[in-house]
Amino acid sequence: MQEARSEKRGEGRRTDAQTRGMEYGERRAEDRCSQQRRREQGEKIRGKEARAPAAQFRFLLLAPHFNNIAGSGLLILLPWSDGFMHMENKALPPMISLGKRLRKSPVRCVGVKPNWCDYPEEWQTEIVSAKKICYPGPVYGRIFEAAGLKIFPRNYYHFLGNKIAQTDLFNLLEIPHPRTGIYYGRDRLRRIEGDFPYPLIAKTPVGSSQGRGVFLIHGPKDLSKYLETHNPAYIQEYLSTDRDLRAVVIGGRLVHAYWRIHREGDFRNNVAQGGAISFENIPAAALDFAVQTARKCGFDEAGLDICEFAGKYLVLEANMVYGQEGFRKKDLDIYKMIADLFTGT
Repeated sequence: MQEARSEKRGEGRRTDAQTRGMEYGERRAEDRCSQQRRREQGEKIRGKEARAPAAQFRFLLLAPHFNNIAGSGLLILLPWSDGFMHMENKALPPMISLGKRLRKSPVRCVGVKPNWCDYPEEWQTEIVSAKKICYPGPVYGRIFEAAGLKIFPRNYYHFLGNKIAQTDLFNLLEIPHPRTGIYYGRDRLRRIEGDFPYPLIAKTPVGSSQGRGVFLIHGPKDLSKYLETHNPAYIQEYLSTDRDLRAVVIGGRLVHAYWRIHREGDFRNNVAQGGAISFENIPAAALDFAVQTARKCGFDEAGLDICEFAGKYLVLEANMVYGQEGFRKKDLDIYKMIADLFTGT
């Protein structure tokens, strides 16, 4: 009786093993079929590539929230030639814009949407296959650059409102800039006083604009008050000048320039703080310095603040978002000017 039961258990084990073996064999067969299909698909793609010899393949590993491209897959194979994606019977744009800054140009503007999956699939294809993606915003800008896509303007969002990053870039490239110190940690007042005489300029290092967050520090009491609310501290030497030059450079070309002259009783030249605008006697050398600075820094669009001190020009900062009053004074439309630059008119 026991022998019969043992034989049955053995048969059951053999049956289970056989079943598992069959299932494994079926999976192996399915895998081989899948591999064969992939090889066939690859041969088709390579055949298309051979018909377009200049084409090459670029893999785009996109961020996880790009979750609607090709279903839920994250790895996309795009055949490119000279920056354009080859698609049969479909012309793809050399440029596309997410932001509205090019709304007066022929470049199509599709808007900056909060989620990549908010763009229809055909728009997604159009965006990633464009030669340049214009004004993508700070989030998409970083993602597109990480994916190897070209954006315009370059060196824009990372430096927008970030005085620390700008100062480090100016120093690295040896671009004349007011002597500046950035101070973290403890005992900052003593260290600052050891490096800078009074009066000195203190600024909010990130996010300030239009003259807000800029302080003239006359002594230890002013400095202590500033340090209470600022860490790191951003300190610059005080330059006694009555004006600076705002020079707007886009795509390596000067598009506008004007003096900003501070009002009586204020050390700031910002128009938003009551500064006056003048177009008189702007030195060509200052304009050349602004253009060369923008090119050297790779700023595709910036309003550079330039001052002359002790016989040389210095760049104070780069404004990626700049006021329009100087343009209005000359009846200029910045959006039309940018459009003309893109259309070559």
